[in-house]
Amino acid sequence: MSHRDRSPGSREPGHGANGEERDRVDAGLALLADVRRRELVDYLSTAGDGTIALEELAEQIGDDDETDRLRRSLYHRHLPKLAAHGVVEFDAERQAVRYVGHERVEEILASL
Repeated sequence: MSHRDRSPGSREPGHGANGEERDRVDAGLALLADVRRRELVDYLSTAGDGTIALEELAEQIGDDDETDRLRRSLYHRHLPKLAAHGVVEFDAERQAVRYVGHERVEEILASL
């Protein structure tokens, strides 16, 4: 978009206070775009404040016949992504997860 195409006072995405807020919303939406991560955040946000073992987490949100595959997917894909965004603390060595909470992510999830 050229500067001539914008209305007065409009900003490029990602610039200024409104742009930063849009960026945070976009990041939250991207994080929750995957149904498995939505299930994870939903479950963890209601499971209490403690640490949960990866195996138990996989059993709680998956079907019996997919627990091992789900555990690997959580370990390699979903939990690291949630941890990178500050939603969970994930100790890969201990295979333990603790929900930290993330206001924006919870707001987006509640609106879905």
